[in-house]
Amino acid sequence: MTGRVSGLTSAYVRALREVIEGAAPQCGLGLPVRASTTLAGAAMLVERGGHAPALTIAAMALRQSMTYPLRWVPPRLMGLGPAPFRQQAASAVYFALARYPRRRVVTTRFGARMRCDTSDFVQRHIYQFGVWEPAITSWFEDQVRPGDTVVDIGANVGYYTLLAAHLAGANGHVVAVEASPAVVAMLEANLRMNDVSGRVTVHNVAAAASRGKIRIYDATEGNLGKSSTVPHESTTDEGSLVDAVPVADLIEDATGVRLVKIDVEGDELSCLQGLRRTLVGMTDGASVVVEINSAHLAARNQTTGDLYDLMGSCGYEAIWTLPNDYSPEGYVSRDRWRPERWAGLTEGRVDVVFVKRARR
Repeated sequence: MTGRVSGLTSAYVRALREVIEGAAPQCGLGLPVRASTTLAGAAMLVERGGHAPALTIAAMALRQSMTYPLRWVPPRLMGLGPAPFRQQAASAVYFALARYPRRRVVTTRFGARMRCDTSDFVQRHIYQFGVWEPAITSWFEDQVRPGDTVVDIGANVGYYTLLAAHLAGANGHVVAVEASPAVVAMLEANLRMNDVSGRVTVHNVAAAASRGKIRIYDATEGNLGKSSTVPHESTTDEGSLVDAVPVADLIEDATGVRLVKIDVEGDELSCLQGLRRTLVGMTDGASVVVEINSAHLAARNQTTGDLYDLMGSCGYEAIWTLPNDYSPEGYVSRDRWRPERWAGLTEGRVDVVFVKRARR
């Protein structure tokens, strides 16, 4: 076991040096002196058998080096060492990608290709970890089967749409709803890149209780997913006027819908009101994953209780919450991905899984 630890630690120190040296050409500097000295100390500890201290010191070297732009990161870097070490390394790389954004096509853990810009919150996670919201991703993987229909409301740049298309297969279908015209363009580009446009229907509309027009305020740089029908500190002052449509009008056969995911930044209740016909028609055991934010609902003079009452009237029961730790440390801690039993109404933000009860 000692030899294996020594090998992993040595490999990590070598990988760190590659990262730091890879950053140097972009900023016209050699290996940063502080990082070089720190790495040398870690290497010396490895030779003397001090593996645990070496891991901590090596992670410190990575943090010191991240004041420089990254050229590349060896994939093996994220998988070496014990959990505390992986967490420190993940954090250092994550904040470097935010400070020095990169734009390129990456491959997700389920094999889809996506164009990512690491200045964006969601895309930065996908770029670095190949996954977004691991707990919800795991729920999709557990629930969606070949031939299913999945509805992705608030599709953003298409991560869950692509995941659903992958899981449902050639005989399945995905309905993707995204209100922001600018974001829809990115979504459609990602679909074309994966050759799944034929089994995905994209609707550039706002999910609503009734038909009409509504203004969408695009998010400012940093998180495209913050686009909203109510302007706030993370949106632009001027919005785009888009069609508002009940999503039930976009779904032909509710009985084939296995899973619905809703993330619409505070418009969840109106979205569900417009989805009622589909919710009632879905089969027993089908699930609806809803991001609920009590503050966003309050801004619309609504409550979380209103939302739970509506779901109950459609035959659904809140069963699980899906914890999402968005910190880079959380993304390399697999034990944090497990669903938790729903414990009742809560304030703040939570992702809740509602499951269709068996008819009596």
